[in-house]
Amino acid sequence: MKIAKFAIAGVIAALSVPASAAITITQFGSTSLGAFSYSVSGTTITINETWTNSNNVFLRISGLDGRYTVIKNIVNNSGNTWTSIANELLDQAGDGNDGSDPAVQPAFVPVGWSTSNDNDGLSFAQGGGIPRTSTLFPTVVADENTDARDFLDFIGATANPGASFSIQFGLDPLSNGGDFLLSQRVNVRSTAVPEPTTWAMLLFGFGAIGAAMRRQSKVVRVSFN
Repeated sequence: MKIAKFAIAGVIAALSVPASAAITITQFGSTSLGAFSYSVSGTTITINETWTNSNNVFLRISGLDGRYTVIKNIVNNSGNTWTSIANELLDQAGDGNDGSDPAVQPAFVPVGWSTSNDNDGLSFAQGGGIPRTSTLFPTVVADENTDARDFLDFIGATANPGASFSIQFGLDPLSNGGDFLLSQRVNVRSTAVPEPTTWAMLLFGFGAIGAAMRRQSKVVRVSFN
C-alpha cells in the first residue's frame, strides 16, 4: 500500500510541473529595464517591461520546444518620446548556421552573436498565422527572407513618456534548440529609410527611363521588300 501511495504521489508531482518549466528569459548585457518579469501559460509567453531609458535591450531566451505566442507589455518611463520599436532575433555566432549571415554584422549586435538567417529555424513564427499586432503602433514592417535577418519594426505612432502599450508576435525556436537573443531598439528602423533627396534621385531615374522608352517607341521602322 505504501508503494502505491508513493507512486501516486510521484505521478501527481510530475503532473504539477508545467510543461514550460524549462523556458527561461533573462536580461542580457546592459539594459534599459527598471522592471522585468515574464510568465508562461501553455504556448503563450507574457513579458512585462518597464524601460527607464532608451538604450538597447536584449533578452536571452532558452528552452523553447515549439511555436509560441509572445505578448509584451511595455511601459515607457525613459523620459523620451518613442516613434518606433524594432525587434530582431539573434543567434550565437559559430553555431553552424552562419553561412547566409552578412559578412559585416550590424553595429548593435553583441560580440559572439549574429543575425538570424532563413535556414536556422529561428523566426517570428514565419508563415505561422500568429497575428503581429500592437495596441499602439498600427504598422508592422517585417523582413524574414532577405538580408539574412529576422526583424519586426512596429511604427506609425508615438509613445510619450509614461505611455503603456503592448505588442504581440510569434516565435519559432532554433533548429538546434540553442539559446537566442531578442533585441529591442527604440526610435530606429532595421533598414534604412531613403532620405527625401534619395527619393528625388530615384524618381528622376525612373523618369529618365520612361522618357527613353517613349523615344524608342517613336522610332519609325522602314522595311524594304
